[in-house]
Amino acid sequence: MTDSSETSSIKPSYEKIPFNDGELNKRSLIWAMKLGRFAKVIFNNYLIHCNYDIAQPSETVKQNLFQGTIKEILTILIWLSIIEIKQEFIIGDWLKSLVLEAFAISDVMQPIPGSYDIMNKYNLTHDGFETATQLSINLCNLYELGNSTPDALVFLSNEIMATSPKRKEFLNSIVFDSLDSLEKSL
Repeated sequence: MTDSSETSSIKPSYEKIPFNDGELNKRSLIWAMKLGRFAKVIFNNYLIHCNYDIAQPSETVKQNLFQGTIKEILTILIWLSIIEIKQEFIIGDWLKSLVLEAFAISDVMQPIPGSYDIMNKYNLTHDGFETATQLSINLCNLYELGNSTPDALVFLSNEIMATSPKRKEFLNSIVFDSLDSLEKSL
């Protein structure tokens, strides 16, 4: 019999798949949707912080550009979630399937840019902060935000890195919560 202090210090294992293969698609969809909503909030906060004039581009350009940007942030959030978990736990091959399925789902939701095009845009041998900084620089240049606020180049990367606990919470819930409770959380 183990006492409660020993039990509370045991961390969840990502080595063996905690759900059946048939649930992988549903869980990947829910994860992509949750992180996609999170990416949209992060991007909106960035535009507000930088006093971006939303009326500047035409409605069509704005919609395509904004959706592509949210997709780029989503892709990086998925990648960062895995990098952070990998640093703390031994993970199994099944997690790669979850990630690939989440990328595929995000490509269906927003085909351009493709997840793999986004991933190829960044040097993924860097740590999460350097990747988030590169994303911040790319978006700052794309939206011409350099003169809008002194910290425009670093704001987004700091915002993304500060969301690490929330990303871990999302991934833990996708992996360990019942499918029923995940579907209700949408």
